[in-house]
Amino acid sequence: MQNTSGDVPDEVDTGVSEVVLRTIYGFLGTVGIIGNGLVLVVMIGTRELRTVTNLFIVNQSVIDMVTSVLLLASYVAPRPSLPSQEWAAVFVCSVWNSGYVFWGTLITSTFNLVMVTVERYFAVVHPISYRRMFSYSRASAMVCIPWLLGFGYETYWAAVNRYSDGQCIIQYDSFFVQAFLGVISCTIQFIIPLAIMAFVYISIAKALRQRVEDIPTCPPDPNRSGNPDQPTQQTNYRIKARKNVIKTLLVVSITYAICLTPNTLIYLYFNLGGELNFDGHLFYFTVYLAFMNMCVNPFIYTFKYHKFQRGLRKLFGVKRCGVNKFKDNSVTAATVSGGM
Repeated sequence: MQNTSGDVPDEVDTGVSEVVLRTIYGFLGTVGIIGNGLVLVVMIGTRELRTVTNLFIVNQSVIDMVTSVLLLASYVAPRPSLPSQEWAAVFVCSVWNSGYVFWGTLITSTFNLVMVTVERYFAVVHPISYRRMFSYSRASAMVCIPWLLGFGYETYWAAVNRYSDGQCIIQYDSFFVQAFLGVISCTIQFIIPLAIMAFVYISIAKALRQRVEDIPTCPPDPNRSGNPDQPTQQTNYRIKARKNVIKTLLVVSITYAICLTPNTLIYLYFNLGGELNFDGHLFYFTVYLAFMNMCVNPFIYTFKYHKFQRGLRKLFGVKRCGVNKFKDNSVTAATVSGGM
């Protein structure tokens, strides 16, 4: 997925004016900064949310907020003139004008989303291996992996953006190279991540279904002191808490697929030799949809993620009436068990 048009065009024959483009990009970037900033404040400021899974969610919000800032800097702010020194102009064309930094963060976002789904896979399907692999300190180091992969992979895009005769141009060595890179790009940054996420959620659904079926239904012991139903209540709460975060991440993944599919397919079509109007409404619609993905996750957390909702209420000092006392006291047990 790339906006191969580079700059916001000065003249657009199809009616997509520069003012409209900058306004939409500015709106999406601003919402992304505010929304993801709010997520970071809630996640970091709420002790209950300091878990391994939320560490990856925090990383996702950091990535999306950085991407939002870069969107404003790359496509809303005026683009600086190329330096007079040729070596500096080559660097600016490859690294900044190409959008390498911006697109690198978008790819980083994809890889981090895959990582957080894989983390949930091990937590639910292979809990013993999960406790060994995903300690909080180890997860703190793992969050660097998507950044390294994203910017490392995207170096090919910097390589094909070159400086020539005072201009920045996109230049492939041959049509075969362009088609090959287009297919590889679609496969690595879209098809494989979606395949992994689909496999993970199908496996998690099967594991959770089996776990529910395995819950004992023996009658309570009347001679037992305290609440005889408490172990079953704790088990049910863990399952509900785990299902909630998995459903939240599933919605995030589905939203990712919806936002990224049109632009990915249209970019693949172009690289395989199809004609594409990079100043047309269709192309810009796919770009808007792709950029929307970086600012929609905070709304998903707000409406779907129960613990984030509680953290949000604490942040604004809103008390919820009628909260089940047992649920509040079960938070620690659910978190320790890997159920978020």
